[in-house]
Amino acid sequence: MNLTDLLKLYGDVQEHEPMSAHTTYKIGGTARWFIQPRSVTALMRIMQYACLAIVVIIYAYVTYRISSRVALHPMSDMNAHARSVAEIWLNASNGGFERFFSETSYPGWHALVAIFLVCGLSVAQAAGAACALFACLTALVVWYVARIVIGERAGWLALGVMVVLLFVTAIYLPWYSDSVYMG
Repeated sequence: MNLTDLLKLYGDVQEHEPMSAHTTYKIGGTARWFIQPRSVTALMRIMQYACLAIVVIIYAYVTYRISSRVALHPMSDMNAHARSVAEIWLNASNGGFERFFSETSYPGWHALVAIFLVCGLSVAQAAGAACALFACLTALVVWYVARIVIGERAGWLALGVMVVLLFVTAIYLPWYSDSVYMG
């Protein structure tokens, strides 16, 4: 199911709709999706999905900024892991692919870092981007589990629980101990 199909569950969706048809002064650009909700409940659900997307994007961005900065520090655990990817995976004379999976402790993260390195990102950027992608996945899983535990109708509460769990731990831990990410 793509995003358009999901939105159609809650209202009428027009793609690439000119906003000038919906404004008093007949001005406005083209909206990627123009949604007319079927009910107040549908409007609330659409707003929950929009807020979820915004929170996930902000969380991924904050994670990227923190992790790419930490990965620059030569004594950080993240720097050591990211450099090992560059040295082992991308250098066939060092054992390459087989050695990579036998010696790494976080193969999913290391594989993502390797992909980003091949795409031309620096070690710090690749580490930050891999952390950001896993942060998105974590945020979505936490939100989904919170909705199951709290209840389907408590979507806003689940979103609030997700924000508290993710942001408070991400911000509080480095504030409490600035060496928490230094290995």
